Amino acid sequence: MRKSTIWRWLCIAGMLLLSACSPDKTPLELRQDQAQARDANKSSPVVIGIAWEKEKEPINFVTSAQFAIDEWNKQCALENSNADKSESQKLKECGILWKRKIEIEFENEPWLDTNENMSEVERLQKEKDKTYEIARKFAKNLNVIAVIGHANSSQAIPASITYEQHGIVFLAPTATNLALTNHNFKYVFRLMPNNEELSAKMTDYLKDNNYKRIALLYERSIYGEEFAENFVKNSTNKLDIVFQQSFFPTDKRTDEDITEILADLRKKSFLLDAIFLITNDEKVCQVIKQARNLDIKKPFVGGDGVFWSDLKECQEAKGTVAPTILNKSKLENFKKDLKVIDDNKYEPVLLGYDAINLLIHAIIQAESTVPIEIAGQLRYMVPPWEGTLGRYAFKEDGNLKRENAVNLAILCPDPKNPQKLAFKISSDSSPKCEKELANNK
Repeated sequence: MRKSTIWRWLCIAGMLLLSACSPDKTPLELRQDQAQARDANKSSPVVIGIAWEKEKEPINFVTSAQFAIDEWNKQCALENSNADKSESQKLKECGILWKRKIEIEFENEPWLDTNENMSEVERLQKEKDKTYEIARKFAKNLNVIAVIGHANSSQAIPASITYEQHGIVFLAPTATNLALTNHNFKYVFRLMPNNEELSAKMTDYLKDNNYKRIALLYERSIYGEEFAENFVKNSTNKLDIVFQQSFFPTDKRTDEDITEILADLRKKSFLLDAIFLITNDEKVCQVIKQARNLDIKKPFVGGDGVFWSDLKECQEAKGTVAPTILNKSKLENFKKDLKVIDDNKYEPVLLGYDAINLLIHAIIQAESTVPIEIAGQLRYMVPPWEGTLGRYAFKEDGNLKRENAVNLAILCPDPKNPQKLAFKISSDSSPKCEKELANNK
């Protein structure tokens, strides 16, 4: 065999060896390739994952997200879309989504309650296992370009790691823990203010309304402990925290725990101006009821978990103030299209609607469904996108960048049914119920 031939075969063999040794493409790279191929095809569907708990209310986070998708599919993807407009107008409005259907892949992710046989640690582990299972399922589907959801920080934070590693855009609508964006991930975005911003708003509210001496009660959870830590930090040189205690949020020791804490608080209640409460759901009413039963009459102020709670039957909680991202004028406009029982339930509903439309806007502006292109568009979006809850723009780390993002809500008698309570949204620094307003005139 001639030397040139031998050399040629050695070169070929070397190239094959190098090829065999080179690593395969990562899931992130494969997802980008898939998206580019579908964009070139110009007719492939766009798949968005949603991880949220199935809710009883007919209009909820998932149904509002689906409502937004149906609107866009009707405008851009269906056969008779924009029949009254020219082809150039359709392309301008729909861009790369013209004639491409948007589809949802839904995964139910309930926020687990603790029963008598499950500790808080066990509950968190079970919740985390379920979250990882859902995140890996989305990651395995290379057609999924983005995921919206994971309601709680304890779910959203571990899920965000999976999405970052697999190159999936992740919009976290309601996770407020700072750890979600501390890593400066490329694909992770928060759609509401974090615990530091929420606590700062409530610190200012207390200071502005001359509530100087505060009792701080918070649940022992990822949410409660971080919110409390930021509240204490923001209170420096503004408020005097004269009493501070934590309680188990869902453990069977809760009732005894809270009773003992409130008994101690009653001894110091004469020193207090207000009580700041950080917890979720049924624990809000439980704590306030027990406080009133012990003749503790000081006003309650809470974190965003208080606003999300169902307090319409909790008369003892009347006058409680909490933060919200709802805007009164925008809320009134949206009520014409969607009917939700309680105003505070509009927050997740509008976040679901906004999340889909924000993602669609970013896709059209980026002229791509490739996740890294969408993420870049979101991070450097100019001008900000206007949603039902306000303007959306993001900082480098993925945190929401919106001035005056947090408003206040006060729990008042429902004008339609005074026997029940409802949160009244206000942009005032000193929100009051209608009866109080009348008495002040």
